Amino acid sequence: MRYTLEREILKEACKNISDDILMELEKNLFAQKLIVDKLDSSIEFHELLFEGTNKRNIWNSIVNISTHYNRMRLLSEINMDKKLIIKQHDSYLQLTKNKSVDGIDEVVTQHIKRSIQEWITIIETNDLVKYFKNK
Repeated sequence: MRYTLEREILKEACKNISDDILMELEKNLFAQKLIVDKLDSSIEFHELLFEGTNKRNIWNSIVNISTHYNRMRLLSEINMDKKLIIKQHDSYLQLTKNKSVDGIDEVVTQHIKRSIQEWITIIETNDLVKYFKNK
């Protein structure tokens, strides 16, 4: 659900997003670069995109049903190079600033769906496996 909705929100943002929200996205991305290994501020970036397209209620719905998604996302990010996430957010921002819908599918796929393979690895190879499937 998040993949489908975020892809459409990004397309809408390319067509109609305020300069104020673009500035907030840039500030958020700058903050992410400053605290890259200390704190996760990436969720705020996505929240701003939904807010900037007047779809905050959709973001709130996604957040409300994403408990397990967020748990897995956080587990997979423990050993991940967070600079990759920042680079992907920068791609979101550049597409939005340039009002370019070309490449949205690829960028969102890499950012959202890439995690699934990492989750499978965590489940199959980590000691946490006992929490996710029966032996």
